[in-house]
Amino acid sequence: MDQALLTVAPGMRARMEALEVLGNNIANAPTSGYKADREFYRLFSTAEARLDVPAGERPWMPVVEGSVIDFGQGPLIQTVGPLDVALSGPGFLVVQTPNGELYTRSGSLQRSSTGVLSTLDGHPVVGSRGEQILLSATGEIDIGPDGTVSVDSLVAGQLHMVEFPGRSPLTKVGRSYFAAGRGYCLSRLPRRR
Repeated sequence: MDQALLTVAPGMRARMEALEVLGNNIANAPTSGYKADREFYRLFSTAEARLDVPAGERPWMPVVEGSVIDFGQGPLIQTVGPLDVALSGPGFLVVQTPNGELYTRSGSLQRSSTGVLSTLDGHPVVGSRGEQILLSATGEIDIGPDGTVSVDSLVAGQLHMVEFPGRSPLTKVGRSYFAAGRGYCLSRLPRRR
């Protein structure tokens, strides 16, 4: 086989995969709570190259080994949504879905038709005691810096925020949700007073 093709083909494939990751990141950049993927590479030498070429002259070819989620802090943008919150630093809101608990950094919240504080997708946001946070149909709603949700100065609940210490076991679910691996211990974020 032509050595030039052996060298060029994996490089082209690695760049194509990198462009797919980049394209996905760009397409989802305006999505609230989206976390970008970053690819990482490794080099390898094919068996054919090892047989035909002396060790010091073997061509090494790049391949995309995989991608990791960049959980770095994104920019905080002021919005006009009355229930929008911004998460600064580590941590995730806990939401209840038909498939169990998921985690999100998207702070775009709403009052559902049944009065439950939920995500824009309709998933209830979990309170600090595992309950749904009920909001009355009338009254001024305020979400404090520590996640306390009040309606006309009466506490309705507190947002349940968690973080994942060490290397994150999270995998993406949809555009702005994450699922945790089984048995992974979550810790509550310290409350600000």
